[in-house]
Amino acid sequence: MKIEKEYRLNEAFLSYRRVAIHEPKPTDALKTPSAVFNIANELIGQEGREVFLVYFLDAANHIKAFTKAFTGTIDQAVIYPREVLRYCILADCSRIIVCHNHPSGVARPSEHDIALTKKLQEACGAVDIEMLDHIVIGDGQYYSFREHGLI
Repeated sequence: MKIEKEYRLNEAFLSYRRVAIHEPKPTDALKTPSAVFNIANELIGQEGREVFLVYFLDAANHIKAFTKAFTGTIDQAVIYPREVLRYCILADCSRIIVCHNHPSGVARPSEHDIALTKKLQEACGAVDIEMLDHIVIGDGQYYSFREHGLI
């Protein structure tokens, strides 16, 4: 019992430490795709599995909260738009930016990524939440849907 308790405390401490080191401050404003990349790359750039992040922003693009919403395999993550909306409502945000990594290192969106972005954009629009960008991260570089005119 004592070992199990120590293990849980150790896990909690390590988890807190990882978040404390990389967690963006609420005053951070995500105004450019490169600013998003700089923060998100620290969190998921080196992950061996696909991780899907959602940044919840206020009207001035300050980070209210963020979550690693979904974790997948080495080449895909299943994303549920309704779950993203649930997080948005809980965070009481007016805008979001989503990011995910490609463990392959290729920062180019797949057809699935493009279709998902359209679905997310439509779902967010239905509840008056603006989806500002979708950033794909791979091997120290990024692809911004907004910069490429896809949002």
